[in-house]
Amino acid sequence: MTCTEALDNVAFMHVDSAAVITLRALRHRLGWSLADLAKRTGLHASTISRLETGETQPTYETVLRLQDAMGIKPGTPIQFGAPDLPVEDRKDR
Repeated sequence: MTCTEALDNVAFMHVDSAAVITLRALRHRLGWSLADLAKRTGLHASTISRLETGETQPTYETVLRLQDAMGIKPGTPIQFGAPDLPVEDRKDR
């Protein structure tokens, strides 16, 4: 599955009535492990895990690396953390 296909079918969260991509949902949709994404971004897998759980917030440079590696166009909101919020499938919107 390509990044574009994954993004078309990715799970979206509704937070404050805005649809945002969850980092973990997109990574899972791509079939990538933490190690896979780490290799593609040059970040440590533990850093990505902390971003996914909301333990830490990314720098601007980190967001750009993630967007580039995952094929997310700049300006698309990415949700870091908040794994317990209800998830809806984008196709149902």
